[in-house]
Amino acid sequence: MVPVTTTPRRRQIKPTTGYKIPPDIKRNLDRLISDGEFVSYADMFTAALRFWVENRKLDIGKAVEEFLVSEGGQAALKKAMKKK
Repeated sequence: MVPVTTTPRRRQIKPTTGYKIPPDIKRNLDRLISDGEFVSYADMFTAALRFWVENRKLDIGKAVEEFLVSEGGQAALKKAMKKK
């Protein structure tokens, strides 16, 4: 019988990119991390890019219209009208 050897699987190499964050944006990002909304810059950038890719072609007008005719939208409109 021939011995079988296995080699450990290597982690997939993830692409990286360089970007210098403007100071005002960096302060806001640091605040989000310190407030516990994100654990790291990588976590934050991944969430932001995922959101952008999934929503970049969103028809805002249609989304608003759909919300306004929904049960939640109707409740929000009634609440807003009571405040006046």
